[in-house]
Amino acid sequence: MLVRVPHKDFANLSQHEIQSYSSQYEIRKLRDIYFEARSEATTIHSREELDVWQRVTSIREAAQKCNEDGDFESGWGEMVYSELFKVALRTGHVGWKNITPARIEPKWLCPKHLSGKPLGSKMVDYAMCLIPDDDTHRSILQLLRHLPEMDQNINQTRAAPVRYRPITVNVEVKLPGAGRNETMVQLSIWVAAQFNKLNALSGKRVSIGIPLVSVEGHDWRIYIAYQKENDDIVSNINSPCGICLR
Repeated sequence: MLVRVPHKDFANLSQHEIQSYSSQYEIRKLRDIYFEARSEATTIHSREELDVWQRVTSIREAAQKCNEDGDFESGWGEMVYSELFKVALRTGHVGWKNITPARIEPKWLCPKHLSGKPLGSKMVDYAMCLIPDDDTHRSILQLLRHLPEMDQNINQTRAAPVRYRPITVNVEVKLPGAGRNETMVQLSIWVAAQFNKLNALSGKRVSIGIPLVSVEGHDWRIYIAYQKENDDIVSNINSPCGICLR
């Protein structure tokens, strides 16, 4: 439960009184460090923080220039999206790949026409993926080794950059004003194939949510796709990602 309390109610309370009162409503404990006096004027930013800020500022300027110049999608990708991924995913075990040429393996395609033939292999532009350590990589190979050679990939595509790297977030980009309908068709077909592949690997319907990101110029939106008990695939979140490069 979230309770909004006017700030003036806390004006004359001690730290202990505030923490005791908040504990009735907040799941997260208010730590002592939250009450330490800090001065914005004396805040010293690390070299890494300053570097990130400079890079983000540069990306913002590049996005504005792409929009003003009417750049092609490839220009946005090179000067804006790729640079943003580099900053956001600079550390940790999650990376990104440009998978524009990647094709869905036909057996995982869904839905199909009434004729029974699968729809065309719609693509996405970028994938955020796990970068497995040695132990995890061996586990993936062990999982796949009993499958036919054509099925020995962890995702719905055999594209080399993500063949053994589990895709965690799918990203489709369009130029400003291009409209979101085609984007959502591509993301929907792509993630349906991903669920089909995951179901086949696990031997049952997987109960996970897969993030989908729709980008149209400056506007980034996130959706969470998941499978219902009747195997329908739906998305229950459609909200801005908090990224604005205007």
